[in-house]
Amino acid sequence: MSEIFKIPKIVPVNKKHCVTIDGEQHEVTLDKKLEVLQHGEENFMWKDNKLVLKPKPRSKTVHPVLKQAEKGYFFEQQDIHWPSDIGKGGLAWQIESE
Repeated sequence: MSEIFKIPKIVPVNKKHCVTIDGEQHEVTLDKKLEVLQHGEENFMWKDNKLVLKPKPRSKTVHPVLKQAEKGYFFEQQDIHWPSDIGKGGLAWQIESE
């Protein structure tokens, strides 16, 4: 009975680690497999026969900015929360993208 417990120590186990990227299955190291599991298979790609993370898409955010305009606001003590008047040469919110 004690010999049954010794068998796993004698026989080496060579486990293959595979990931599926772009519909193709590839054999990788354990460290790479764990990295793929952490980030998700959809976030990886093959580049120059290496498994690399896909670049993150840049955000196209739009920010309104106060600029000099033909007709705009005038503020009390330069505080944008307290508009005092609307007239020629004031400031207006205009959208400016990155």
